[in-house]
Amino acid sequence: ITSTDLPANAAYLIGIEMNILNVHVNRSPIGGKVILCRCTKGKFMSLRKPESEAANERVTTVIGNGAFEIGIVQISSRLVRKIVSYIQEGDSLAIGQRLGAIVFGSQVDVVMPALLGLRIEVKAGDEVKAGISVMARY
Repeated sequence: ITSTDLPANAAYLIGIEMNILNVHVNRSPIGGKVILCRCTKGKFMSLRKPESEAANERVTTVIGNGAFEIGIVQISSRLVRKIVSYIQEGDSLAIGQRLGAIVFGSQVDVVMPALLGLRIEVKAGDEVKAGISVMARY
């Protein structure tokens, strides 16, 4: 994704759309150290426009566990003007720990490397729940 430092070996991107009725707290998909936590200023376009993922304001977080890195991109939208980060670079996170929130919905992308034995557990249209749903197994 433009203007972000996602892991160099990124291979899978899972987009999680949140609407106004969803809980907007985002959690760490793995335990590890926060390598990057950066806010990129941008537009506030509707997420229905394909260019919004690259142009909208967002917070990019990269978490490494020594074996691999995962990227999380919290993306704002037309109605969302605030992304709150609870973490900073250098923090150690446990799996499922709260890392931030997007006020009133929007989108979160999780970027994963192509690891031998990695199995994506979600498919398009699935409803995921923070701290409960398993997106992938390794």
